[in-house]
Amino acid sequence: MGAKICPYCGAYLDPDEKCDCRDEDIATSQNEKDPDADQSKSESQ
Repeated sequence: MGAKICPYCGAYLDPDEKCDCRDEDIATSQNEKDPDADQSKSESQ
């Protein structure tokens, strides 16, 4: 079998490899939510 291509980012993957592009997006979006909430609380005080 040939290389797989990630449907989200287009990366070429080995047949047994799992792309981590979605894991990074999820972690980034979760990290962005928490600091924004903290900043809005301190700005309103």
